Amino acid sequence: MPMTSHANGSDQHILLRLHAVSDVAWDEIRRLLDVVNAKGDVAGVWRGGNVQRDGAIVMPWVDFDEDAWGIVQLLYDTDLIVEFGWSEWLETSGYTDGDDIPGLPIVDIVRLVTAMVRVDRFSEGAIFERFRDGTLPAAIHRLLDWHSAQTPAPISADLL
Repeated sequence: MPMTSHANGSDQHILLRLHAVSDVAWDEIRRLLDVVNAKGDVAGVWRGGNVQRDGAIVMPWVDFDEDAWGIVQLLYDTDLIVEFGWSEWLETSGYTDGDDIPGLPIVDIVRLVTAMVRVDRFSEGAIFERFRDGTLPAAIHRLLDWHSAQTPAPISADLL
């Protein structure tokens, strides 16, 4: 696939961000994902949606499991949620669901994770649903597999 440009979301920029994530952060993402996966379908619960006595409706929201939300926070903290035109990219990328994840280039996995997380700001529960349907965990597993496959840089004999 050709390299694409999306300002800060360019392939090169995303690859630099991926390589900049510390082993400690990758290990914590993996640990949290294992915990969330072991819990099953409990990334969070819907709250609200009830009608108050005065007729006002409490808007529904997702109360996230702390480990699931910890993953999202780590994605932000490690700069793996990238700034680019994610909504336009999502519409034009041709990626439709989690079945696409195994064949996507790693830079598009980062873009897809960004889109899945960012859309929640406009559609409450989007992250929760991507946890529940397995799409977000599958994409994060791809990131973790990518990291595990990276060969450490050789140590120069001058440094020994």
